[in-house]
Formats: sequence, C-alpha cells, structure tokens
Amino acid sequence: SLGDGTGRARIAHFAFATPSLEALGKRLVAAGVEPWDEASRAEGDAIYLHDPDGNAMEIVGYVDGYVYA
Repeated sequence: SLGDGTGRARIAHFAFATPSLEALGKRLVAAGVEPWDEASRAEGDAIYLHDPDGNAMEIVGYVDGYVYA
C-alpha cells in the first residue's frame, strides 16, 4: 500500500533503470556521488544513493530479457 489513510504516500525510494549500471556508476563516482549500498538479485544489480535533498534512490541494471511484472 502506498498510502496510510492520510492522503500522503509512503515512499521508500525512487527507482530508475539504466542499460549500463557499471558505466553510470563510474560517472556518478567521478562526479563525487558515492553509492551507500548495492544489491545483486536475479533481475539485475542495483546501487543505492541519496539525491541532494536526501531522498533514497535505487538505480538498477536489469539483466537482458528481464520483464518487470
């Protein structure tokens, strides 16, 4: 459930997909953005970071052929 009955959403994080997590990760580190966590799952690898406002973000590189359902 995204809501708590108050009309406000409960969002854990924003998520984005990239065709090359490795390349994007290198660009982020070069720009001074350090991921604070990473994950490796069947659907693909992911990194986690905070945006300048402190929001948690996930960037995932799905494996070829994976369909999010």
